[in-house]
Amino acid sequence: MNKRIFAMLIAAALLAVAIAGPASAQGGECFGDVVYFRACFLEGHRLQVLRIENGRGIEVGIIPGEVYPYAAAYFDSARLIYTISADGYAAELYFTGKTPAPANGYDTTWTLVFYGPAGPLSRAEFTRRTAADPTVTLPTPIPVGGRRVTGTGAAPQPVDVPVVGPFEPSIIRPGSASTCLVHANYTVRMRQAPSTGAAVLERVPYGTSMPADMRTSDGQWVRAFFVGEGGVGRLGWVFASYLDLSAACEDITIVAPLAAAPAAVPVSVPVSAATASPAAPQPAATPFDPTWGGQLDLTITQPGSVQTCLVRTTYTVRMRAMPSESAPVLVSVPYQSSMPADLRTTDGSWIRANYLGSLGWINSQYLSLSEACAGLPGINPLP
Repeated sequence: MNKRIFAMLIAAALLAVAIAGPASAQGGECFGDVVYFRACFLEGHRLQVLRIENGRGIEVGIIPGEVYPYAAAYFDSARLIYTISADGYAAELYFTGKTPAPANGYDTTWTLVFYGPAGPLSRAEFTRRTAADPTVTLPTPIPVGGRRVTGTGAAPQPVDVPVVGPFEPSIIRPGSASTCLVHANYTVRMRQAPSTGAAVLERVPYGTSMPADMRTSDGQWVRAFFVGEGGVGRLGWVFASYLDLSAACEDITIVAPLAAAPAAVPVSVPVSAATASPAAPQPAATPFDPTWGGQLDLTITQPGSVQTCLVRTTYTVRMRAMPSESAPVLVSVPYQSSMPADLRTTDGSWIRANYLGSLGWINSQYLSLSEACAGLPGINPLP
């Protein structure tokens, strides 16, 4: 075997062991996002929490196995059970519920919230089967500066698990924009709610363009549509500092920030320099004929039921005036651009989409389609 390849395989194996920690070596179950943290079960149901730094797992602490029978015996509602910390990082373990299981046991549900020096970074849910044991006591947790700590003795009081469940935005001002487009100028995380403590739905690659429909009144978060791997459509929140916004985004719906009262006067969203400068006056253009002089019959042959079909380019592709390789090119659409689509040919070979205001046809073999696109209206392809 080539020495260089062999060295790379050894390095990859060492990295996997470093991230997984002792639990993997002992065959323990592990979970976590492997971006910020990883948690692995040790003997006795103890849970080792590791923070990830430069591809290595560094222990934050170990949660004792007694938490599971203790919670099953005493609690029925969500509570903070245990906290660990080290070097500015911390993890909070929340009991969130239980259901009866065979042999006088319970299936208990849990949420682990992981914190960095600046606040919550990630979270994960898991289940654990256990018997209820009222004789169990919890060891004193490691103190966390300025954070809630569960002590022995008095039972902990119910608390809210950070950002649990879907976020329902409170609308301050309805929007009127039909095509707000945002462009990721970094690889960014799309989250379930407008908060760094919210669950990560997807990682949006650098250079991706997406339609958006909401922003928070403080201008910090924008809700956008993204088509991920396998054509899975996502609707989530992205931090506005990592986005360039088109001018139309000034008019999208404004909502209150998470856990904040509606603002009386919305804060304007920054607009990229490319879209902010006024365009030079253009001469009146001849109205665009989508049938291209009668060559294309737009009569719907297969009615659709979809409301939001989103497509993402898997290459840099040409958008054409008609569903044909010989049709004039309207615009070149960059790799990883997401956009809404409204029409397809019945043979599935072409999709009509809207990219930055240009409405045209793209060869479907260069697109990843969201599930909703299966219901697009269909027209006959060109003869």
